[in-house]
Amino acid sequence: MSTIEYPNKTFVADFYYDGFFKTHNIIIIAAKDEETASDYIYQKFSVKPKLTWLMNCNYQTVYDQNGNADNVQAKILYKTSNKIK
Repeated sequence: MSTIEYPNKTFVADFYYDGFFKTHNIIIIAAKDEETASDYIYQKFSVKPKLTWLMNCNYQTVYDQNGNADNVQAKILYKTSNKIK
């Protein structure tokens, strides 16, 4: 029986975006470290928000479809945004 490893930390990004619509965004992301999480969010959304680490909230290793560990250990767990008037 194999054991599941939980090496990834969980971070919360809470930020405002001033584009065509002003929005308030919240992203919960699991990544191996803060730098990886920040880079992953930047690649997806072109923003570098301040991240808050959720202590004792570790996430399991991220695998690809073939069952191999992903090269980039980052995964967005939850994302929401609200338009601000």
